[in-house]
Amino acid sequence: MRISVIGHAGSGKSTLAAQISKKLGISHIHIDRFWFEAGGLEVWKRDDEAAKDRVRAIVGGRIREAIAQDSWVSDGLYSRYQDEVTERADVLIYLNIPLIARWRNHFQRALRPSGRHKELTWWDEIHFFYEMTLKTQKQAPRINALVEKFKDKVIVLHSRKEVAEYLAKL
Repeated sequence: MRISVIGHAGSGKSTLAAQISKKLGISHIHIDRFWFEAGGLEVWKRDDEAAKDRVRAIVGGRIREAIAQDSWVSDGLYSRYQDEVTERADVLIYLNIPLIARWRNHFQRALRPSGRHKELTWWDEIHFFYEMTLKTQKQAPRINALVEKFKDKVIVLHSRKEVAEYLAKL
């Protein structure tokens, strides 16, 4: 089974992918982790297109290597590679969680000392509220196009309750 989990920023893609990975005993392709490990956070804070291209190449290589496996679940929405991931996937799960619910979830997550990613500061977590809002508007056309293009294998989940029901049936 190959599953790609997409959604807007803060929708719970990584959380759902980790739960699916554990439940099915398949690899979790955590694309954000690839980006952090390639130095993406430091590079994106600078205006260095060559460095950004190097990070993109590293992430792309790791994604291609990971999706070559027979079974996996990926999370993330990386425009340059998402079509490749989705074409290889058997199922595309779109977490269409409302922005207010994503803000509420992130607020609770930002208060936990463990946070999401060890590379992020508390200020990065606070700034993520702005990023969630901005990315929601910016990514909507891309997500809608993916959902339309791959409609034969899309499952849309609109709430945490629907996510829990999906996991229970898996």
